Amino acid sequence: MSKRDALKLVEDIGSIEGVRNTTFIDKENATRIFEKQFGENILDYIDRNPLPMSCVVNVNRTGDFELDIFPIVKKINALEGVDNVEHQGKLIQRIEDYHNRFTKLFFICSIIIIGITITIIYNTIKLTIYAKKDLIQDLHIIGATNTFVKVPFLIEGVLQGLIGSSVAFVFLSIALKIGNGLISQFAAITIRMDPAAASVMLLIGILISFIGSFLSVSRFLP
Repeated sequence: MSKRDALKLVEDIGSIEGVRNTTFIDKENATRIFEKQFGENILDYIDRNPLPMSCVVNVNRTGDFELDIFPIVKKINALEGVDNVEHQGKLIQRIEDYHNRFTKLFFICSIIIIGITITIIYNTIKLTIYAKKDLIQDLHIIGATNTFVKVPFLIEGVLQGLIGSSVAFVFLSIALKIGNGLISQFAAITIRMDPAAASVMLLIGILISFIGSFLSVSRFLP
């Protein structure tokens, strides 16, 4: 196949639905890639360049659905002039399967942890109310409103959530630092925490604590 025909074939591949972009690799570029990977020029050993022309194909992901590249692979294989299509479709499916399982497990664990946290805050405020029962009665006797009595307990719950979230943030930062140190031994990858995610984590902790304290105050301080 001539280079012109190969370029035309690459254009046909690029027009397939689901293909984001294509990169054509001619024989000269293939030789440079071979030399970069193996440290030797293949033309030093043979007179004719045996490396084939090839094309790297990147596909689009539409929405949050699982990526299925097999229909695209089938269409590429059907084109005249295509000798072989190498892909990691099964690996991609396996990774996405693990990702989906982890996401579901994370969601379930999050719900359980949130429920446990609300229960702990609920019972903590409940015990605090019982411990200050006499003081609460005295406040009502001197004319304190229900709101005046309830607000300190709500503030206490919110502060507990803020402190708990801050401690969790510190431990998470330490874990990321240790994890990055371990990962750097195998790959040049650094995991960073998004400041927005940290803020959301603090807000969620405060919200959960407020819900727990509000439920407890509403029940035991009617």
